Amino acid sequence: MGATTTARVGVLLIGHGALPEALQAAATHIVGTPSLTTHAIGIAADENTDTARARIARAVETLDSGAGVLLLIDALGATPYQLAHAATENRDRIATVTGLNLPMLVRVYNYPEMELAELADSAAAAGRRGATRAP
Repeated sequence: MGATTTARVGVLLIGHGALPEALQAAATHIVGTPSLTTHAIGIAADENTDTARARIARAVETLDSGAGVLLLIDALGATPYQLAHAATENRDRIATVTGLNLPMLVRVYNYPEMELAELADSAAAAGRRGATRAP
């Protein structure tokens, strides 16, 4: 009898410049190597939008093992968001959360067993809780 494997959500970090890669490195420093497959795509200020959109589409295709892909994007409405939206329209199994921050990503990495919609809600909640005025 062979072991069954369960598809897990893929995670795609998208943002300005080196931010996605830096957040991925910081979260990995905190929680160790995540069990969720993650790609980070930083959009350079001078990058061709067609090229960036194609990179995002390819990453989504690679990450979707059947459980869907969670897009964590740094800023709602900004260029990375617009490119991700254009690259993923008409796709199923995509959830998008904006306001990408370290608490959000740590939460995602700590709950790899969650399904796509639950993981997106949990990420958004952790992101909001992580942005607060400290006492």
